Amino acid sequence: VAASKTFTHTLLSLLVLSKTITKDEILTALSGITEIIKNVDASMASWAKELTSAPTMLYLGKHSLYPITVEGALKIKEISYIHAESFAAGELKHGPIALVEPGVPVIILVRHDSAEEAVLGSLREVEARGAIAYVIREEGVLLNSVPEARTLVLKALGALHQVGFVIPLQLLAYHTAKAKGLDPDKPRNLAKSVTVK
Repeated sequence: VAASKTFTHTLLSLLVLSKTITKDEILTALSGITEIIKNVDASMASWAKELTSAPTMLYLGKHSLYPITVEGALKIKEISYIHAESFAAGELKHGPIALVEPGVPVIILVRHDSAEEAVLGSLREVEARGAIAYVIREEGVLLNSVPEARTLVLKALGALHQVGFVIPLQLLAYHTAKAKGLDPDKPRNLAKSVTVK
């Protein structure tokens, strides 16, 4: 079973334990996360229909969003059976760019922060090579090149931004599996626990 809820809960727990956020921030962000789920589901279902025939996908993010791209790529592999790789956006020119070909879907996560310009530079690089960019961005990030249908704008969640970004990726994997006629609740070759003899 793909552990989407486990990942999200662990992320929240670690943020609380790190004491980098207050109880009020958590409550405010959790209401924002509920809003995100309601608002992104239809977009991710639409993207999923376009991705069902993709043989491979790439995910790009920088700093705190890189681990989120790893989770997104893992979920697509686990329940949609599409080969997916995740890379730090700053590493694109150090090898991964060789994987970018015309028509390859590239999921790009962008925050409105100091890494924004670097990630948008990576977006321009993959577009120049004919990749199909799908962008999940925080409000405030200015973007002109990607069609609105392949752009998702998220409310800024501050310290809980990773949770806001991971939910659309998990929903994308879910909807892609469903669009391919697969049961996302029973992925092949995955078990809830590992037993060793």
